[in-house]
Amino acid sequence: ILVAVGENETKVMTFTPPKPELLRSELERMVKNYTEIHYNWDFNTVEKAHAEASKYVSEKFKKAFISSNLEQVKLAKERKVVQKVYLSKPIEVDTDKLIAKIFLDRIFSVEGLKATSPLGLEISFEYGPRIESNPEGIYVTSEKLVTEMEK
Repeated sequence: ILVAVGENETKVMTFTPPKPELLRSELERMVKNYTEIHYNWDFNTVEKAHAEASKYVSEKFKKAFISSNLEQVKLAKERKVVQKVYLSKPIEVDTDKLIAKIFLDRIFSVEGLKATSPLGLEISFEYGPRIESNPEGIYVTSEKLVTEMEK
């Protein structure tokens, strides 16, 4: 129950559940934000990017998330890697299975040499508390690489 207290009146606020389109939009936004934070970094900011992305990660997945990023951080620092990603097609969200597929173009530089490569991810998620650091209340529970052929 949400109660608004004002100078002239106190009122119980009514709640209207969000429409499915709004929830889908929120899911797409969260997945896009998560991947942009997690996959855009350079060798000086990679640890900060992963720490910032972890606010979207479920407590159940956090240990695996941190562990899987350790080797990437080490390699990024040793080889002075810079990575940038861009959305290459619209995000596909399955609200029944709680899965999103996102396809990105990845541009990276290793010791000054530049290359590009596609990056496809299947991100599973769950709903949780809406808190200040994650107001959407959507948390990543797993992430796996996919190809566009696996649609």
